[in-house]
Amino acid sequence: MLLVFLLLISVGWFGWKPIFKEFENIRNDKGEITENRPVYWKDSMTVLKDFPITGTGMGTFGNIYPKYQSESFGRRLTHAHNDYLEFLVNGGIVGFLLFFGIPLTIILKSYKVVVKRREAYSIYITIGSICGIIAILIHSITDFNLQIGANGLYLFFLCGLAVSASHTRLREGLGNTLLKPMAPGSEKLFYSGAVCMLLLVPIIILINVGTIKGESLLFSAARLSAAEKPTENHAEKIFKMEQKAFKFDPLDFLSPWFAAKSAVRMSEPKAALFYFKKAVHRNPVYGPLLQEFGMFLSETGENEPAERLIRAGIKYNRISSVRYKTYAEWLLANGQKDRGIDTLRTAISLNVKKSRSYIDFMDEKGLNINEIRNALPHRVEPRVSLAEILLDKGMQDDAERAYFDAFAYLDKKEEVSASCFFKASQYFKKQKQYDEALNIMLKGIEFLPDNAKIRVAAASLYEKIGIIYRATEEYKHALILDPKNRHVRKKLKELSAT
Repeated sequence: MLLVFLLLISVGWFGWKPIFKEFENIRNDKGEITENRPVYWKDSMTVLKDFPITGTGMGTFGNIYPKYQSESFGRRLTHAHNDYLEFLVNGGIVGFLLFFGIPLTIILKSYKVVVKRREAYSIYITIGSICGIIAILIHSITDFNLQIGANGLYLFFLCGLAVSASHTRLREGLGNTLLKPMAPGSEKLFYSGAVCMLLLVPIIILINVGTIKGESLLFSAARLSAAEKPTENHAEKIFKMEQKAFKFDPLDFLSPWFAAKSAVRMSEPKAALFYFKKAVHRNPVYGPLLQEFGMFLSETGENEPAERLIRAGIKYNRISSVRYKTYAEWLLANGQKDRGIDTLRTAISLNVKKSRSYIDFMDEKGLNINEIRNALPHRVEPRVSLAEILLDKGMQDDAERAYFDAFAYLDKKEEVSASCFFKASQYFKKQKQYDEALNIMLKGIEFLPDNAKIRVAAASLYEKIGIIYRATEEYKHALILDPKNRHVRKKLKELSAT
C-alpha cells in the first residue's frame, strides 16, 4: 500500500493532466479509436510472415515497412512502436530470442538467488534492478523504447546491477561471490572472446566517427545548396562534399544518392550512373531513390530498366500517391496516355487532399477536360477541386457540372471535408440558385450532423427562401452544438420577433 501511495504522489507531483490528455486523444469526437499503433502492429505481423526466421536485418524496419503499409499516416514510419514486434521484424525469431533471452534469463536467475539471501543491501538493490528491467520491458509493448541508445544502455546496466547485487557478498565481509566459478579450461574461451571484443572497439569507433563526419559533410552541402544564388562553383563544391561524405560513410545510401543528383545537374551521366548504382545497392527498397534512378535511365534512352525501377518504387511504397504520380508522368511522357490516366486515378485516390495539384499537373501535361474528368476517382473532393479550377478558367458550365457530379458520389464511408459543401453551396448561392445551394447544405447536414457551421449555413438559406420555421429549427440545432455562438442567438431573437 505504501508503494502505491508513493507512486500516486510521484505522478501527482508532475501532474495528471498530460496522462489524461494522452488517453483522451485515443478517441475522436465520434468515439472512434484514432490511435495508429494497432495498424502499425498488424502491418508488422505481415512483414514477419515473409521473414520469420532471421528477419529483414537490424535497423531496416523503416525501409521495409512502406512495402507492407496499409494506411497513410502523413509521415514516414521508422519504428513499430512495439519493441517486441520490431525485433521480430528486424531479427526474426532468432534475433528476438537472442536479445530478449538475456534480460529474461537474468531476471529468473537473479530472483532465484535473491529469495535465499538475508542481506538487506543485496535484496533491495536486486529487487529495484529487476523492477526497472520489467518496467522497461512493459514500456516496450507500446513504444520503441529500446531503439533509443540511452534506454538500451540503461537496460543492460540494470541487468548487470541485478546480477552483481544478487550474487555479491562484499557487504558480509566475504571476498567471493555466489556466482559459479568458471569450468576448467573455459578461461581460454573467455579471454579469447574478450580479445575479440577489444579488437572490435576501434572498428566500431571508426565506423561511428565516419558516420558523424559523413553526416556533417552532407549537412554542410545541404546548407550550401540552399544558398540564394548558387553558382557553378557551388555545384562543384557540393558534389565534392557529397563524394567525400560517401568515402567517410560508405554504408549509407544518402551520400551516393545526393552525389548522383549533383552529377545529373552538372551533366555528368557516367558519375550519376555510378553513384545511383552505389545508392541502390545500399538501399534497394527506397521508393524515391528507385524512381529517380529510373527517370534518369529513361532520359538516357533505357526505357525497359527505367520502367522496372519506377514500378519497383511503387512496390516498395505502395500507398504513396507521389510514387504513382511519378509513374504516371513517365507513362504520359512515353505516349501511354490511358495507362497514365489510370495510374493518376490511383494516385488521387490515395491522397484526395492533393487533388488540385494533380489536376494542375494533368492540365500542364496537356490532358483535355474529359480526360481529366475520367482520371478523377468517384470521390467528392477531387470533383470539387476540378470545379474550382474550371471556375478560375471561366468555364462555368463545366464547373457547375463538376459540382453536381461531386455530390452524386457522396459515400458515408468516405471522409469529406466540410469545406467541400461550403464551396459548392457558395457557388450556387452566387448564381442565385438558392434551392441548389440549400440542397448541398442539407447533404452536408446528413453527412456531418454535428457540424454547427453547416447547420447555420442551411438556416441562412432557409431564411433566404422564406421558410422561417425550418431556419429556426436549424439555428436551434446549431446552438445545441455550439452554445457560445452569439450570431445564432441573435438570429433566433430576430426570427422570434417576426
